Amino acid sequence: MDRLNIADLYLLRSENRQLKKEREDLIRIVGAALVLVNDLDADTFHSYEAAELVADCIEQLPERVLNEAMSLCRI
Repeated sequence: MDRLNIADLYLLRSENRQLKKEREDLIRIVGAALVLVNDLDADTFHSYEAAELVADCIEQLPERVLNEAMSLCRI
């Protein structure tokens, strides 16, 4: 069995760090979307705040992640 060299280990750690950040970003968006869906029926100012939060979270995503998510949403 081959052993990982130091460069490979650093590469894996970097990729793992990036994936964790993307996961955190996506979880934040899902949470904001849940608040938005919950508040939509109320038609209150909170709905607008929740929609703004969702939009802000989406705008902060890296373009690669955003494009991948958009491609998964299209049928």
